[in-house]
Amino acid sequence: MSAGEGRTGTSREEKSALEAMIMSMHYLSKLTVLSEKIVCPLPLPSAGNHPQAGAKTVRGPIIAIEGTNPILMKAVALAVEKALKSGNICRLRKWEGAAAPLSFSVESERAEKTPIPSGTRQAIIIQDNKPSNPYVSYWTQLSAWHTHSAEITNFVTGQPTTTAASSSSPARESSPTENDLLPVALLPSGYCLTYSDRFACSTQISDNYAPVDHWQWMATMWRGLVAPDLTIYVLDEASPFARDHLHGEDEYGAGGYDSGQTVEFKRTNLKMAVMVVRLNEASGGLLEKMERRLGFEVLEWVRNGPFSGVIGDGEIL
Repeated sequence: MSAGEGRTGTSREEKSALEAMIMSMHYLSKLTVLSEKIVCPLPLPSAGNHPQAGAKTVRGPIIAIEGTNPILMKAVALAVEKALKSGNICRLRKWEGAAAPLSFSVESERAEKTPIPSGTRQAIIIQDNKPSNPYVSYWTQLSAWHTHSAEITNFVTGQPTTTAASSSSPARESSPTENDLLPVALLPSGYCLTYSDRFACSTQISDNYAPVDHWQWMATMWRGLVAPDLTIYVLDEASPFARDHLHGEDEYGAGGYDSGQTVEFKRTNLKMAVMVVRLNEASGGLLEKMERRLGFEVLEWVRNGPFSGVIGDGEIL
């Protein structure tokens, strides 16, 4: 083995070890850090402050899809989008970031080798090419997300926006009927948790930071951005970290490990709602039955949530 091969092998081992330590942190623990200390929740309508005749207070929900497997995340995002567009309930817009590096894990290598239909890698693109300075890349991403955050805030609170929400949601004139629907912002390809994980795993530690502190530093960079009201975490059961996460669910009200597709709201004290969708790509990904269940749960959450606006045929939320 040449010296170069030896260094490459060491680098691969270091990256794999770094990711193992970061991704062994429970996703709900990470969401706790993000929701309690970093991202900023928008105020919700107070009790009894719903719009009266001739007046309308608008506050729609923000929904983020998070996870580690871009294929499964895409499937869940499409199902959520389909449900939100049904029934003349919501006025939906999507925001997506630019390409972020996929981390070095075995899971990432498996996803890289799996054929993906054109158009599915929208925000998290599997790529080997990394910039010379990953911190500059991360700050560039965050700068764009600060712009998106302002647009999202304006949209869900009924304020005018001046730019397109995303490449997949071009700016256009809305009809009066559309403007009367509840605005819902969807972040389909990852947000603060997914990006913090990706960049923490793909950026080597060159100082005295421990892996946990390294991840938290990446997460802290999201300070000042708007918080989602609902995080849908797509848990890939084929992930090397899935079993550890599922065994750690007792603390959050799940308990035990059993394989199978489920859609479940977690009982937490977080400022955001958390839904976990457990899937296995090898078992067919998001099956039709699960897609219907997921759509139903999301729509019920939107209907019953503490939001204000107008839904359907003039029914005030």
